[in-house]
Formats: sequence, structure tokens, C-alpha cells
Amino acid sequence: AFRDWFDAMAASALEDMLTLTACPDSGDAPLSSATDLAEELSRFWVDSFGNRTRLDYGTGHEVAFATLLLCAAKGGVVARTPE
Repeated sequence: AFRDWFDAMAASALEDMLTLTACPDSGDAPLSSATDLAEELSRFWVDSFGNRTRLDYGTGHEVAFATLLLCAAKGGVVARTPE
């Protein structure tokens, strides 16, 4: 079941990240920049769910997700607002 879900998630990762980077809060970045950002985010998104073959879970997955959040913030997808 995990492998089937993983395949579906990985197949839609780029499209999902393109949708995310096209949100109104992502600023006035040119389309090529948004596409580059989406490609980068999709790699970290897929890696944050582990390895399809080994089915292992470790700190590398959390680091990939934290890096995804950092890249999203640096790319303007996640807005930082004062509390």
C-alpha cells in the first residue's frame, strides 16, 4: 500500500508544487523562477516521505521536510508574519 501511495505522490509532486508556487502570496517572481522553485520543492517533498524501496524512517526524512519549508520561505511561498 505504501509503495502505491508513494508512486502516486511522487507522480503528482511537481504539479502540486507548481500549484503551491503559483499562489498569490508567492510574490512577483517570473514564471521560470516559480517553475525552478517548484522543481526544487518537489524533490524535497518526495524525499520527506522516505524511500520507496527500503521503507525506512530516519532523520533524513525530517531534514528533507525542514529544507522544503526553508526553500518555500526563501522562495516567498510561505510568508513570515510577526506574531
